[in-house]
This record gives sequence, structure tokens and C-alpha cells, in this order.
Amino acid sequence: MDLHIHSTYSHGEYTPGQLVSEARKKGVFTIAITDHDGFEGYKEALPLAEDQGIKLISGMELNTTDQKGEIHILGYNFDPDHARLNNYVRWRRQERLQWGGKIAAKLKSLGYDLDWEACRQQAGKGIINRNLIGEQMVRQGYFRNNRAAYEQLLRQDKMAFIPKPDFRAHEAIDLIHEAGGEAYLAHPGVYKTRIKLRRLISYGLDGIETCHPLNKTEDAIFWARQAQKYNLKQSGGSDFHGPSTRSPYPIGSIPLTREIYQQWNSVPAYSAAMIHIS
Repeated sequence: MDLHIHSTYSHGEYTPGQLVSEARKKGVFTIAITDHDGFEGYKEALPLAEDQGIKLISGMELNTTDQKGEIHILGYNFDPDHARLNNYVRWRRQERLQWGGKIAAKLKSLGYDLDWEACRQQAGKGIINRNLIGEQMVRQGYFRNNRAAYEQLLRQDKMAFIPKPDFRAHEAIDLIHEAGGEAYLAHPGVYKTRIKLRRLISYGLDGIETCHPLNKTEDAIFWARQAQKYNLKQSGGSDFHGPSTRSPYPIGSIPLTREIYQQWNSVPAYSAAMIHIS
């Protein structure tokens, strides 16, 4: 089981079909493709997953601004045909293009002639993000690696940083619920600021991703206890983006607890016949 995987729609290296094949090869028969702010990869993979006997749960990772920083909310088992959710995905893609264009203009003013058209082509049907912009700067020879571009120019307190329009955690949770899904706090061990869990719970948070490659052992124990304390559900996954990315942990490589298996084995999934796949 792996409930946190990214495809080429979300700066991953594997296509949705390749993710399905890789999961089957590794004996992982329940997965969620959780691309950032979109689920086109999920729709593309669904009929392929059914052909290979894999349960594919609808998923998406929503980037939100809250609590003096960015918090990611995982949405699971929502209706992929829900009108407002699809409107959100379309808005987010357009908003990211405008935001990325502003970063490109800022970089040019600083002496970095970013090939913006190459960035757009690299994003394809997915969304623009700082990771993709950093990769393009590496290809153009400005930096040796993506991390250097991020730390020197693209991080929140650096010269090329442009804030994204606000989309709050409570808005993400409300949207997921409206589409019939459940909302989980993603990778709680990675945030630099203290998570105000009770505030998220007041918004209607359903669960916590307690098993993640960047959650240290003590993080996993702490957050599992928090989930139990507040009667929250749990999830977990590899956050796989590809073997040569900053998140190379293979599909199915993160041990999940018995509680997670018991919970998710009983979760039904949408079938390709139930939804509109364009």
C-alpha cells in the first residue's frame, strides 16, 4: 500500500501508467496518485490500474498557505467529477502560469534569462512550481543543482520569491469535504514552523499522514499518538517523485502501521465506469 505518489503531472518522473506498472511490479495493490493541485494523472491511470488489479484511490495534494507558512493537505476518495473541485484545478493551473511568469520576469531583472517557454513545455498538463523553475535554471547552467537555485533565489526570503495567491487550509478542507472526500495533513515532520493541529481539527481535518520518508521515527510516533488522541485517521506513503529526484523513495518502500492497513483496506474506490474520463 502506498497513499502518496506523484506522476509527470506533478513534477514526477513517471507517467501515470508507469506508476501503475511499477506498483504492480513491487506487489503494491492499493495506491493513491496525489499530484499537486490536480488529479488528471489519477484519471489517466484509473483504467490501467483496473486492468492490472490495483485499487486506485482518488487523491490530490493541495498546497495551502496557513500558520505563517505553507501547509499541504492531502485529499482522498473525493468525487473526481465534482464541479467545484474541477473548477479549482483549472483555476490553480492558470494561477500558477501567471505566478510563474512573474518569477521569470523577476529572474530576468536579476540577470537570469530563464527560458519560460521551456518551463511551460516541461510542465505539460501539470502545474508550474519552483522546483520546475529551478530545474530549468540548472539546465541553462546557472546552478549545479535545484537545491542551490532554491536556496539562493527562490526560497521565501530570497530575491526572486513571489508569493502565490492565498488559498487557506480551511478552504482546502472544505473543498475536499464538499467533493465527498477526506482531508489529511501531509508529511507533518517536514514543516519548519510548529503545526497548530487543533486549529486544523477545528477546520474539519480528518487525518494525518503519520508514515512518510521525511518523518523521523520520533515524528511518526508523536503524530500517531496525536491521531489517536484526537480520534483522527492515519495515512502514509513514499511521496515518490522518481529515482533521480529529491524524493526518490520507491513505491511501497515506507512501512505502514497495522492501523493504516486496516483502515484503508476497507475504503472503496471509484471505478472508471463511475466517472467521466476525458
